[in-house]
Amino acid sequence: MFAAIGDLHLEKLTKLIPASLDLQLQTLESTLRGIENQGIRHVVLLGDVMDNPYPAQSTVRRFLDTLEARDLFYHILLGNHDVAGVDVNGLDLVEWIGRSKRARVRVYTKPVLRTIDGVKCWLCPHPYTTSPPKGTELCFGHFPWSGAKRDNGSREPERPTPKGNWVLGDFHTHQTGNRFVYAGSLTQLSFAERLPKGYLLIDGANVTFESIKPAYRLLRADIRSVEDLAALSKKALYSVTVAADLKLPSDWQLSHPNIVRVDASVKKRKNDVFMPSVFELEGPLDGLRAWLKKRGNLSKSERILAMKEAQLLHKVLNA
Repeated sequence: MFAAIGDLHLEKLTKLIPASLDLQLQTLESTLRGIENQGIRHVVLLGDVMDNPYPAQSTVRRFLDTLEARDLFYHILLGNHDVAGVDVNGLDLVEWIGRSKRARVRVYTKPVLRTIDGVKCWLCPHPYTTSPPKGTELCFGHFPWSGAKRDNGSREPERPTPKGNWVLGDFHTHQTGNRFVYAGSLTQLSFAERLPKGYLLIDGANVTFESIKPAYRLLRADIRSVEDLAALSKKALYSVTVAADLKLPSDWQLSHPNIVRVDASVKKRKNDVFMPSVFELEGPLDGLRAWLKKRGNLSKSERILAMKEAQLLHKVLNA
C-alpha cells in the first residue's frame, strides 16, 4: 500500500496570509506522519508542489526538511505551476538533491514506468498526457480529465483521454469518475474551496480517500451587524462581506486578526449594475486607542507610551 498527495501550491497565499506557508507545511508534516504511522513507505506527489516555478530557496529548503523528517520514499511529478520551460522548473533543486544515492526523493520530468510497492505505475508529469505501456496497473498524472469538475464549478470539455486508470493532480476538489480520481489539494487554496481535504491510499487497484484536519480553515461570512462580527470563530481565517451601512468598531482589525480579506457590499441603485468594491483596510494604527482601553490590564503610563510610539511610527511611515 502507498499514498498519493494532491496539489500543495506552496507560497500561493503568502501575500494574503503571511503565515500560510507555515500552516501548509504543518499540514503536510502531520499528513506524512500519519502515513508513516500506517507502515506505508512510498508517497506520490501529484504535481503543483510550488505555486510558481521560481519559489524562494528558503521554501524549497523547508519543503525538503519536511519530507526528510519522515522515513518515506517520495515520487514527485511536475505540475503546470512548477514548470517555467522545457528545462526550468521550481523543483530543480529538489531534483538535484534527489540524484544523491542517499536521498529518498525523486522528481519525474518525463513519463516513466516504475514499480511502487509491487504495483506497476506509469508516472506521467506535466505536460505529458501519454497512454501507458502494456502491463501498467495504475497511472499518475497532472492534467484536466475530460468531463471532470473544474475548480470554478464548470465541467472540463469532452475530449479523448489516455488509456488506463488514472490518479490525478490539477483540480483541487477530490472527485472520482470513469477511469480517474483526483486527490484534490491538501489544503484550501482559496475561499471558494470547501472541506474535506485529504490524500489517497492505494492498495493494489483499490484507491480510497482519507480525510485530514488541515492546520487552517478558510471561511466566508456576511457581516450585517456587530453581533455577526463577534460570532466569528477564532479558529478560522475569514473573507467577509460587510454591509454598506454598517459602522464597524474602530478596533475591529486588532480584535479580529483572523479576518484577512474584506469586501463592502454596495447598495444597488436603479439602472446600476451591482459591482462589489474592495473595502479598504484601515491603517495598522487605527483603533489602537480603543483596543488599548479594552485591554484594561495595561497601566495608564503603558497606554500613553504605546500611543506615543504609535504616533511616532505613524509619522515615520507617512514622512
